[in-house]
Amino acid sequence: MKNTTILSQGHAKQLQLHNKLRLGTWNVRSMLQLGKVQLLGEEMIRLGVDICGLSEVRWDGQGHFTTLDGHTIVYSGRLTQGMPGVAVWIHRKISGALVGYEPLSDRVLVVRLKAKPRNITLIQLYVPTTAVTDEEMERFYQDLSQAVKQVPKGDMLLVMGDFNARIDRKEPSAMSSTVGLYGLGETNEAGEQLEGFCLEHQLAVANTMFKQHPRRLYTWTS
Repeated sequence: MKNTTILSQGHAKQLQLHNKLRLGTWNVRSMLQLGKVQLLGEEMIRLGVDICGLSEVRWDGQGHFTTLDGHTIVYSGRLTQGMPGVAVWIHRKISGALVGYEPLSDRVLVVRLKAKPRNITLIQLYVPTTAVTDEEMERFYQDLSQAVKQVPKGDMLLVMGDFNARIDRKEPSAMSSTVGLYGLGETNEAGEQLEGFCLEHQLAVANTMFKQHPRRLYTWTS
């Protein structure tokens, strides 16, 4: 893969997938404030999260580092600070399972973890809003599709992040392997694009598969 960073794969710690692994994703709006990395780690510990994908971190450059508390953060941004940016936070107890990553852009980051019986590939996203042109949105999904196609066949694939999309509730007769019964609101154009992407790559929109109280389904409205 172009620009792939490979860490010490031969000595990487192996995650056991029969153990519980808690993942999350969070649009943090910015990680530029002093002390924000420390606060992030404290919140993840409080919630019991092992891996968290971050959107809109606004850092410049690409790479990875270890926090003062021993957690690992992989990030991908532009050359200039203040642009969207994505990252993945990994708890110190499993950070040794990180074997490599590929920062594709300030909106797409691919991270690979060594696990048994199957390795895990995470793709963290920050999808553009519908304010961008159709050409820009199409280019984003083309790049994302290419990233998905390059994932090793045996890996467990998880695509997560801020999709800036809505997918509505489905009737039981309309339920599919891609979208479940428990969406929210009315499907918008971005939601239709997301559904099409998931159908193409045989992915499921996990948020729609489990019944939750509405207050658990969103935290912000425009």
